[in-house]
Parts: sequence; structure tokens; C-alpha cells
Amino acid sequence: MNWSVCFLFIILTIDHCDVVAESMEHESELRRKDELVRIEAEARARAQNERENRDLVLEKIRVKAAERRKTLLESIQ
Repeated sequence: MNWSVCFLFIILTIDHCDVVAESMEHESELRRKDELVRIEAEARARAQNERENRDLVLEKIRVKAAERRKTLLESIQ
């Protein structure tokens, strides 16, 4: 194998390594963006769930308060 062929082989190998490294960086960036989208979606779902639960908790408090008032009024009479 002559030197020019060896040199060309080395250059092509280095170029291939650069392409692989760039591809890995790109894949890493895509994964990071996907993770951020997933985290944001989970946060939105959690907030929605908390709002819905808040309404349920408030309704339970209202029902219990109404029952206490009714019981208190019945005990007074």
C-alpha cells in the first residue's frame, strides 16, 4: 500500500468519525428536546389533575358543612 492510499484512508476514517460524532450530538439534542416536551406535558397534566381535585375537595367540604349545619339545627329543635 503506498503512502497516498494510506493517507486517503486516514482522512476518510477521520471524516467518518466526525460524521458519527455529529450524528451522536444531533441525537443527544433530539433526546433532550423530547425530554423537555415530556416534562412539560407531565407538568400540565399534573396541574390539570390538581385543579380537578381541588374542585372535588371543595365540594366535599361544602357537603360536610351542610351536613353539620343540618345536624346542628336538628339538635337545637
